[in-house]
Amino acid sequence: MTKKEQRLAVFNRYNGHCAYCGQEIKLNGFEIDHIEALYRNDEGGGSDTFENMNPACRKCNRSKSTFTIEKWRKQLYHKVTMLNRDSAAYNMAKRYGLVQETGIVIQFYYERFEKLHLQNVIKCTTCAFDKIGLLNKNCIGCGDDFANYKSK
Repeated sequence: MTKKEQRLAVFNRYNGHCAYCGQEIKLNGFEIDHIEALYRNDEGGGSDTFENMNPACRKCNRSKSTFTIEKWRKQLYHKVTMLNRDSAAYNMAKRYGLVQETGIVIQFYYERFEKLHLQNVIKCTTCAFDKIGLLNKNCIGCGDDFANYKSK
């Protein structure tokens, strides 16, 4: 798979949405996040393979940086604590009911997407790409029409 084909496949993984916040992204403006960063100071890095790539908006990719998914999730959760401590504007918005804290556990878009769209294991007959039943119109491995899918 060429770099261009790989980029398109990563973009299509979540139907043109950021894997983390779910924001719709454009093909010419999205970034590829390495789920396990290629380099981290505290541990070895991840691989530069399709399986280790997620489509991301610029804000999420910059915020995640080299964190693991779980470390980043904790960082995001603690943003509310930091806002309460450091932001007069946030506290004022809270006082007037403009902002409400929910305390919800962060669930990324890809987690919700896969829960909703995983049905069964399928295999593309063109590129032999295995993916657990994402309901796309096209193969996320090669871009061929859904008709080229078959159940394993």
